[in-house]
Amino acid sequence: MKDLLVGVDVGTTHLKVGVFDTEGALVAMAQRGCAPIHLPDGRVEVAPDLWWDAFTDSLQECLRAVDCSGVRAIAVSGQAQTYVLLNGGGNPVGPARSWLDATGDAAGTAAALSGRDYYAHTGWLQPSALLAACKLRRGAEQQGAWPSGRRLLFADGYLLFRLTGKLAVSRNLAAMSGLYSLEKGDWWPDALECAGTPREALPPLHEVGQAVGGLAQSLARGWGLDRMPVVAGANDQTAAALAAGLAQPGEAALGLGTAFVAYQVVRRDAPPPASRSYRGTYIGGLAYELALCSTAGAMMEWTRELFANGRNWDEIMAEALSAEPGCAGLRANPNFGADCREPGGPEATAALVGLRLRHERRHLLRAVLEGAACAAREQLDTLDAGGTIAVTGSGSANTEWMQLLADVTGRRLQRMAQSQATLWGTALLAGHGAGLFTDLLETARSRRQGGETFSPSGGNDGVYAQVYRDYLEISQSVQSGARRGRRPTEGARTSEASSEGVKRGA
Repeated sequence: MKDLLVGVDVGTTHLKVGVFDTEGALVAMAQRGCAPIHLPDGRVEVAPDLWWDAFTDSLQECLRAVDCSGVRAIAVSGQAQTYVLLNGGGNPVGPARSWLDATGDAAGTAAALSGRDYYAHTGWLQPSALLAACKLRRGAEQQGAWPSGRRLLFADGYLLFRLTGKLAVSRNLAAMSGLYSLEKGDWWPDALECAGTPREALPPLHEVGQAVGGLAQSLARGWGLDRMPVVAGANDQTAAALAAGLAQPGEAALGLGTAFVAYQVVRRDAPPPASRSYRGTYIGGLAYELALCSTAGAMMEWTRELFANGRNWDEIMAEALSAEPGCAGLRANPNFGADCREPGGPEATAALVGLRLRHERRHLLRAVLEGAACAAREQLDTLDAGGTIAVTGSGSANTEWMQLLADVTGRRLQRMAQSQATLWGTALLAGHGAGLFTDLLETARSRRQGGETFSPSGGNDGVYAQVYRDYLEISQSVQSGARRGRRPTEGARTSEASSEGVKRGA
């Protein structure tokens, strides 16, 4: 009988459950939708019970396909920033606030914490409207004092609580909230005061891969499982990086999902990069740096639904690649919404620039792909990531797209053969929490499943260099408009008005 490990990923649009053996073979996998709702006032919310229902349905589907007596542990990872508030009875008091919600009070947070070294404490260059700390401050401004007995849990923590009855969060996830101090290795009192959130409302901190508690007896009995450890996971990008075998400083990965995220392991005592990209806690005494475009993958999906009638990506890619590189001057910028490093707030917009009557649908499709690839290059450039970049996530499946990415980013990319990287990384954490793996980084390195490698072809370097210069120019224009408080339509017009360089490069 093989030992089996369960990894859970509470994603933005889907919750996934995977069952693996200890060598990394995927034995069973299921998923259910849990997409948030975008409200007219800019709030983005999701019902926390949707996570639980999605989890229980997916878990039971997986368990029907495996020998339940072999399951040794469950670990939960997921999206950072998304949080839910519980009353004294442990029930949600309303919807959870998604990380996509950009209505937080970034300006008020920055003013209240001026004079502190915000980057040294939080890992963020400056407060962003996306941060949980900024949304909590906004809530305190609107609702007053924190109610007695109210508790806060992050998305993964809600499942951990339902599974064990214990409140918990890993330091890796806590560190992304704007409420935690990297210097202190604990919740940051100044940030808590600024957010109007008492220390006692926050969950106890755990190490990544540490057991939170045992699976509740009633749940174990109902699912045909033994009582087993339930383990604190990590943010989804850290779990995917672990699955990609990142174990040494300088090793990097690119995650392709709703967001495009560049991730690089660094020494914890390494000096801050010039870009001041986000820095958080990794595993084994290491740290990581992260840069992202929060909506690159979302814009690709938006384009697929709106302009390609929901066709599959293989069909879309074939049509898009029939257009010439550079798309006859048509450019796309996928930055829908605030960015955590250079926040434009909820007014920030994406852009299509240089559109003319001669353009066909294939040009538009390719322009969006090239814009998303430029976003990936920007994030990798921000980290100064070199060497072979491990690529994870559902967005890495198409071979032609991977080659386009390599050409635009100018980097050697290796698509991971492990198609469910976040789930496998989380399962590794489950095994560590159950005592099956002692050296977590060495286990991850030894079980790394590398796949096909893509090197820049070099045939269109000049074209893509111009496309990237135009991308950066459009980004600056749109962000400048957003910071000046313009409406999204005004920001788009500003971008179009500054596109003469784009047209000259066509």
